[in-house]
Amino acid sequence: MKNFLLTFFSFFCLNLIISQQMPNYQIGTTWTFEYIPESPKPGEYFVKFKNYQIMDTVHSNGRLIYCLGDRDSFYLEDDKMFFWDDGLKSYEMHYDFASVTDYEIKYSFLGKFHLAKVKVDSVYNTIVNSDTIPTQILKIENNGSYPDEEPFIVYKYIGASRSEIKLHLGYGLIELRDIVSDLRCFTSENKTINFQSYPCDSTWYVTSTSEIGKDELIVHPNPTYDQVYIDGLDYDILYDLIDLQGNLLVRDRTKLGKISLEKPGLFVLKLYLPNQIVLKRIVKL
Repeated sequence: MKNFLLTFFSFFCLNLIISQQMPNYQIGTTWTFEYIPESPKPGEYFVKFKNYQIMDTVHSNGRLIYCLGDRDSFYLEDDKMFFWDDGLKSYEMHYDFASVTDYEIKYSFLGKFHLAKVKVDSVYNTIVNSDTIPTQILKIENNGSYPDEEPFIVYKYIGASRSEIKLHLGYGLIELRDIVSDLRCFTSENKTINFQSYPCDSTWYVTSTSEIGKDELIVHPNPTYDQVYIDGLDYDILYDLIDLQGNLLVRDRTKLGKISLEKPGLFVLKLYLPNQIVLKRIVKL
């Protein structure tokens, strides 16, 4: 009887997490991401926002296609989300919201075909005010943008929690001067889900009120939590994570003086301080 109850409870919870009514997107449905344009002053930058919006809909081969502009579009089918790949000239599945196992994604990069292998690491519910959003944590091998063990947080029928709506595949060797980072808000049918603690259209300028000397910064990898702590930071800054071949792996901002680093190896951490750039070596065992 005990085993039956445990099995029933697990089945019930799993179905609770992966079930959610298929959305009815409208023209004007908007995803708002944090956006940091390139700054001429290291360590000083504007934090703005960038919108991805459904501009039109078309019917093709029995499917309702949502057009986002810039030749980007997607459709939903059987709890899956397919995005247009302009290099492959086809719609490719990026999300399988009902999956609790592995799947593959075809994508193009620099004129070549690649195959990313997606592992659904865990599923849970994200609660934002009165909204409960089924959420997956994905780990993606051969994604072309981040270390294979870098976690991707994905919200059901909304998409990725950073960079863009679809999975950010094939950008690792391209030095992006502008940064699109965290998902701020999702707005559909006169309702907004705000994933941050500030308004969707907030903008501000980041500058230093005190000097930080490069010798004051001490880097502490924490293998238990796959994080790197940077002692000496009084505020968050831009950083690059670079491998020994000179490839840009991650460009982002520190979060409370920390960065995530799951893949072992030797890396260079490039920190953008006011009036100077500091390089630190990181060894992750």
